Amino acid sequence: MRFPELDLARTTLVVIDLDVGSCGREPRLTDVAIGRINDIAHAPRSSGGTVSFVTSETDDPVDLALF
Repeated sequence: MRFPELDLARTTLVVIDLDVGSCGREPRLTDVAIGRINDIAHAPRSSGGTVSFVTSETDDPVDLALF
């Protein structure tokens, strides 16, 4: 789906939890997700937009339940 009214130069794609703790348990699915994210990220990147990654500081997602 395309949204022609978006100004991609002023758009940020925010990718959340694409890190070892969240993705390391399913490498095949992670590879698929990374490919799709890269496909989606191409539009803002090539138009001067931003792609930002939000990650946690843990390698084990079980640790996140402690917060």
